[in-house]
Amino acid sequence: MKWMKEEALLGCSGYPACQNLRPLVQEKAIVVDEQCPKCGSPLQVKRGRYGAFLACSAYPDCRFTKRMDGKEDPEPQPTDETCDLCGSQMVLKRGRFGRFLSCSRYPDCKGTKPVTIGIPCPEEGCTGKLVERRGKNRKAFYGCSNYPKCRFSTWTLPRAQECPSCRFAYAIVSGRGQESRFKCLKCGTEFAGREEVPAHQ
Repeated sequence: MKWMKEEALLGCSGYPACQNLRPLVQEKAIVVDEQCPKCGSPLQVKRGRYGAFLACSAYPDCRFTKRMDGKEDPEPQPTDETCDLCGSQMVLKRGRFGRFLSCSRYPDCKGTKPVTIGIPCPEEGCTGKLVERRGKNRKAFYGCSNYPKCRFSTWTLPRAQECPSCRFAYAIVSGRGQESRFKCLKCGTEFAGREEVPAHQ
């Protein structure tokens, strides 16, 4: 048994290899007077890591969910990416730390990937791409998709500006106002550039 924020939980004895947790006291599902718009089954109140929400009682056959404020969760968007674990199509979802790619077979397959911003990692010999991440304070930063093998990161959104020294295609803004210049992500050269064009919206 473990305690977390004054709540008693049952934890696997194989921790940290297995981090499965569940409440010591199982709460009875609260069914509300509302039907699932997809399959007609009753909706019930469930609690997740982000708080209470409404979910279809026919889960996992029906995965409809809705926030308690009445707004529906956005449908996962199909992508061209494939899951590294099972080869299925991946879908775009939004979680606590921003957007991410999840296997369309979830929860049978729990494969995930970060969303890249289309910029190659500037570290020499690295084959990764930069992805948007969020820290514990939810502030966005940009790091390599090969983390932890590659620990490159920057707090500034890269922009499409070619370095005159090494010809790397992306740089970050260095300085402010009229003194604003660009700093190459790869070699660190500072230079004056053209109109700033964000590499990713």
